[in-house]
Amino acid sequence: MRLLERFCQGVAAVSAAVLLIRAVIGPFWIVHNPLTAEIGFALSVLCVWLLRSQAQDIRGSAAKSGRWPLLLIPVAAAIAFSPILSMPLVTDDYIHLRQIVDGEAPTPLGCLTHSCGGPRFFRPLGFATYWAEWELWGLAAAPRHALDLLLHAISSLLFLLVVRRLGLGSPYDWLAGLIFAWNAMRPEAVAWPAARFDTLVVLFSLVAALCVLRGGRGGLVGSTLAVAAACTCKESAFVLPILLILLIGRKALGGTGRVFAIANSGVAATIFIWRWIVLKGVGGYHAHDATTADPLQFNPLVFAKTFGGRIWGILWFPLNWSRPLEWWLAIAVVAGLAGSLLLLRARMATARVALCAAAILVACLPTHHMLLIDASLERSRYLDLATPAFVLLLGLAAASLRRGGVAALGLLAVFHLAALTHNLGVWSSVSRQRYEFCRALAERAKREGAPVVVHGTPLARDGVYWRNGIEDCLYLNFDVPMGAVRVD
Repeated sequence: MRLLERFCQGVAAVSAAVLLIRAVIGPFWIVHNPLTAEIGFALSVLCVWLLRSQAQDIRGSAAKSGRWPLLLIPVAAAIAFSPILSMPLVTDDYIHLRQIVDGEAPTPLGCLTHSCGGPRFFRPLGFATYWAEWELWGLAAAPRHALDLLLHAISSLLFLLVVRRLGLGSPYDWLAGLIFAWNAMRPEAVAWPAARFDTLVVLFSLVAALCVLRGGRGGLVGSTLAVAAACTCKESAFVLPILLILLIGRKALGGTGRVFAIANSGVAATIFIWRWIVLKGVGGYHAHDATTADPLQFNPLVFAKTFGGRIWGILWFPLNWSRPLEWWLAIAVVAGLAGSLLLLRARMATARVALCAAAILVACLPTHHMLLIDASLERSRYLDLATPAFVLLLGLAAASLRRGGVAALGLLAVFHLAALTHNLGVWSSVSRQRYEFCRALAERAKREGAPVVVHGTPLARDGVYWRNGIEDCLYLNFDVPMGAVRVD
């Protein structure tokens, strides 16, 4: 076992060196795509944690952080994500709006008995927010982004409260909260109003977790309501009862824990059955490629690549590599690698590592066929529900160290803030380019006066969706009739 641990440590060191070189000098002949190095590093650290695991309690300070982190974390989240307030809408944002404007979308009550948010989706609560926004501020983008910013800030506060309830001491609790608040995985979910379904699921999942940890009759009512709300926002929430069982571990086998598990599972099952009746089937996402076109189809090779490597590398290094890294981001990558290497010395209880890893895997199951995420982080929103468990695992690892745990989390927080700034910069740039593309296309359509055909339009550019909703954007912003432009 000692030899295997040394081998994993060596793999982590080599992978870190490759990522460092890739960050500093850019693509080179050995490594053009950094995903292999990311995966190698993440898996080797997980293996070391399992090999070094023992029955040991968290070593975090027994002193409480006080109330100041309750203000720090949401404010830090809001400031870091504030660039989204000036971004225009993109792709599916316009599709949802155009459907509401033209009366194609069901009303909020109609969404209870009809598909909404797409022909294969049942998301009545999530889609109701789009209706409310249309009634309140029409096509304006800034208020929509402000709402998503607020939802993320609240989720960051809820995450801090959850890790405190789980016993993570100071300063590990608020440092983990900062990593969640600044998590570079979240731009797609927070900066894109059409992905609000994912943001809402994370928020209601954290509410449910707090209620379960609180216990009592009030906790039971709160958790069932939160599970119901999450399941009516997006189908990924149907695994939430399992995640809540993993959250309390062995307590789920006891009387109170069993009651919570049965009640939450019953609520989720009831909504799932009604959803099946409404959609006349399982519904859900179709993949963009031909390898796994339906959530009920299973491709062993894709599944192994996804759960045996890809998700771990992306969770650990959520960095959009489609554009060159800025000098300050290269420095932050060094900081993130240093913090990650410090965590190699962590010694956690085997149950803690296993439960967190199981929660991450379970959270990814509903979108298993969509998780071969590439270096541009396109589709990273599908990992949103796994992010709390992963950040909790980092916090537990840091708290188990005799020395260096605070430095490790601090360095990782710096990396996430820099990576988030970079990733949001890509979203801001591409979203503006797409709006100008629509403007130019509208001028062309009005000038030529005949149907305009656009060929070779990519689905996404640098990880930001591009092709969908172009006709809807032209119709809503520039009064170009639907059908005047056809996008292939």
